[in-house]
Amino acid sequence: MKARCYNGCTGKDYVNYGGRGIRVCDEWKDSFESFYSWALESGYEDGLTIERVNVNLGYDPSNCTFIPMEQQPINRRNTLLTIDGVTKPKQQWARERGIKLTTLSSRLNKLGWDPKMAVFTPVRGHV
Repeated sequence: MKARCYNGCTGKDYVNYGGRGIRVCDEWKDSFESFYSWALESGYEDGLTIERVNVNLGYDPSNCTFIPMEQQPINRRNTLLTIDGVTKPKQQWARERGIKLTTLSSRLNKLGWDPKMAVFTPVRGHV
């Protein structure tokens, strides 16, 4: 967390974290023991990774949780889609609407559809 948020000279991920204003709360930044205690109380176990619930906010107890590592790529900024103020991973929008993720991605990227239209337009031949 600290390297991503504060190591602008050598941190390869800095541009996507500290460079965007993402910070670690003072409580965790100043005390590993405080972070460690929160992690254990919040369900940390081997195989999990820290996740910011809102990718535009920093690392603090109210915005962090733990998820399996394989779920981490789903929640990146480039996989999120906001429609009418609701933000979800594209994969979740597709699953909820019964369309393939490849169909949704094609509508957005190749055809340039508006996100709402891409998600809510039924697939031809499906109800």
